[in-house]
Amino acid sequence: MNNKIILRLTASVFIISTLSSCGTVFKKNRKSVYTEDSEFLKQGRKIEVFKDPDLKVSENETQEKKSSKKQASTQKTVSKPDQNSKVVKPKAEDKAKTKTVKEKKVATDKSDKFPFKVGENVVLAASFFGVEAGRITIGVDTFKMIEGKKVYNFFAIGKTSSVFSMFYKIGNKIESLWDPAIEKPVSLAFDAKETKQKYKSRVYFDWDKKKAEFLEEGWSKKKGDYKEKKTWSLDKPGQDIVSAIFYTRTLPLKIGKTYNVTVFEDAKLIDTRIFVDRKEVLKTRVGKLNTIVIKPSFSVEGKCKKDGDISVWLTDDEYRQVVRIESKIKIGTVIAKLHSMKRPK
Repeated sequence: MNNKIILRLTASVFIISTLSSCGTVFKKNRKSVYTEDSEFLKQGRKIEVFKDPDLKVSENETQEKKSSKKQASTQKTVSKPDQNSKVVKPKAEDKAKTKTVKEKKVATDKSDKFPFKVGENVVLAASFFGVEAGRITIGVDTFKMIEGKKVYNFFAIGKTSSVFSMFYKIGNKIESLWDPAIEKPVSLAFDAKETKQKYKSRVYFDWDKKKAEFLEEGWSKKKGDYKEKKTWSLDKPGQDIVSAIFYTRTLPLKIGKTYNVTVFEDAKLIDTRIFVDRKEVLKTRVGKLNTIVIKPSFSVEGKCKKDGDISVWLTDDEYRQVVRIESKIKIGTVIAKLHSMKRPK
């Protein structure tokens, strides 16, 4: 694995040097990169914000309660009830239907079992040789719908600071749509705006057919305007470069244990070994945090690569959020410290 792949992988999977910064904070219904896709990138697929059908049931129940209160208030003002009037009672089948809907929602919605929640984000301030390169934001946007499936919308945003932009400008957005039912990604979007290139790439994972479809369009100094389309086989289950961060948070992470996670970097299969090194009390801008320190290592086609030494600090609680990253490379160490953290109530 060359240095370019290592940098892109570590920047995306563990959010370090290349995606240097952004300072963007989570906003409800944040504009997704998918909203401006061309027909070439969509290929007939429709991605939209998930709308919970059970909300309509709740609204109807609220209206019914209001009507019942109004009716009860009216009945109190009548001195003698009309003996010919009939009291309408809820049908047994309506009660059963409402109960079934609620039970079905509890049975199918697995979102409560995961450590990540819609609305969370962390902002990391990345620095190199003591100079701030910028800030990185990683988080969870509102649920999306793709081909009838309710999926998580993970995102990572990075933009170089003004100082680093003088040498090479980067403004990247990555989104992963992740199916909680199978615990695998169904789509990965990468929007890149850099000094020498600007492109949008999409990967759609079809786990039933064991096939991935890659689409990219953009401009580069070498190619000019271009479009690219290709497919490859999904020989084994795995994660994309963004969902791997969130999937790692779901693991038991016992001290001294090693966990294997397969990561797709385009058509390449990267075997990632997550070694759980230690627990540590970490001093941050938001106070002292109990953390778990993990050390990922990578190999391609069975060959272990030692292009860098990476350590990642996760909060030692129910959230397991990334709060610090250190990556040693040939010319120094990239450090990403916690700048701010948001957790949904």
